[in-house]
Amino acid sequence: MVRGSAALAAMLALGMSGCSSDAGASEGGGTVTVTETSSPAESSSSSTSSEESEEPESSSTSSTSETSQETSDEGSSVSGLPGDPGDYADAFVRAWGIGDRPAATRYATPEAVSALFAYDPRGGSTWQRAGSTTQGERTQVRYTDGNGSTLYVLLDTATAGAGKGGAIVAGNVEWTGDVAPEPAPEPTEEEARGLPSTVGPYCDALVRAWGADNRTSAADYATSGATSTLFDSLTPGQSDWARTGSTDSSATYENGAGDRITIFVDPATVSAGVGDAAYYVATS
Repeated sequence: MVRGSAALAAMLALGMSGCSSDAGASEGGGTVTVTETSSPAESSSSSTSSEESEEPESSSTSSTSETSQETSDEGSSVSGLPGDPGDYADAFVRAWGIGDRPAATRYATPEAVSALFAYDPRGGSTWQRAGSTTQGERTQVRYTDGNGSTLYVLLDTATAGAGKGGAIVAGNVEWTGDVAPEPAPEPTEEEARGLPSTVGPYCDALVRAWGADNRTSAADYATSGATSTLFDSLTPGQSDWARTGSTDSSATYENGAGDRITIFVDPATVSAGVGDAAYYVATS
């Protein structure tokens, strides 16, 4: 009985020892195989990732909001505009050259755009950048057209460098050639009166003034030499002269007595409708 009890006790002890060993292996195996720690590990990783993900997103959102606000406070940032002052000015000059005012307004202030487009609404395509000069916080970019004119574009260096619109504050064209072009002459009295521009009517008007003995009116059409011939060498005040023929540079007249005169004119002066075209009067 004692031996049976001892044997029973030994068997119970052995059985308990086996149960204890299996439990330890399960825990240890769980740690190694992530059977038990898999879920906490994933949960910890997920939690950490979630927390880290949320914080950067919040930080990014906050940073974006602040950047957006800062841009709004300082002025609109225009993407795609050149950051180099020379390239920036080039883009403006090209827009002005083709008469694209809306495009020009991306680069310059309204005052600068208005001034340059008032000078010429279409600047042309002959402008070449000739150099630039830094003037404190601004940069002056110089262009020439090969015909004696120079264009100066003044811009805010920092604004252009940031790629923002409206950096150009002034643009003006100056004549820098050796000889300034002459302005168009004011119309003469003859031009204002609108003298005939074809040979026949031009000479007719001269003959009528001569026939009316109106030397002043005749002088509008003839040089002093031709006027002197008509009024000093011939007899004025005759109204029976009739045109019998004309060429590109002369007109011929006869009167009732069979007298003939031919008035020679400068065709270019006649076609321009200006005075003193009749330079010689021949008689026969």
